[in-house]
Amino acid sequence: MAAFKGKLLIWKRRVNDNNLDMFPLTANTKFTDKIIPIINDSLTLSDQKLDHYFSSLDLKLFDWVRNPFNPSLETSHFSLKEEEELAELKNDRTFQMKFNELELSQFWIYTKKEYPNLTKLAHSVLLPFSTSYLCEVAFSALNEIKNKKRERLINVEEELRVAHRRFHHELIHYIGLVACSIRHAY
Repeated sequence: MAAFKGKLLIWKRRVNDNNLDMFPLTANTKFTDKIIPIINDSLTLSDQKLDHYFSSLDLKLFDWVRNPFNPSLETSHFSLKEEEELAELKNDRTFQMKFNELELSQFWIYTKKEYPNLTKLAHSVLLPFSTSYLCEVAFSALNEIKNKKRERLINVEEELRVAHRRFHHELIHYIGLVACSIRHAY
């Protein structure tokens, strides 16, 4: 998010200098004097909306989910039980080795039995991104469909439905694997 906000500031500065290189479809238009205030207002509004929706998002608070074995983690927002579980986890060699072997989501499934409070907190951090992931998958499928079938594409909705159905079956399969992993972890 910080990188995108940085880009917005760069774009705004360049727009104020009458440079529209970052908007290739408008860069060579003869109406730049009328477009520049509109683009500037849009960039300002985008920056304000990002501040409004993501003002309290401090990503350092979530570093422990990506690497719970980092010695300098921010844990001031943890409950006593969560902080104690994290201290135990950091010193558990078995879990350190599993962390290096498993994907992040699989690792947090694996920790559920030994560190239930910490696992629950990790899942609450990881879960919101699943909807973003589904949106990105659908958008990628749409781009692929539009690029591959540009000449003969009549109905995008039908093609996207097929792509989504294919992804849905893969997702169901993955959920089944995760459920099996959870059962075996107990």
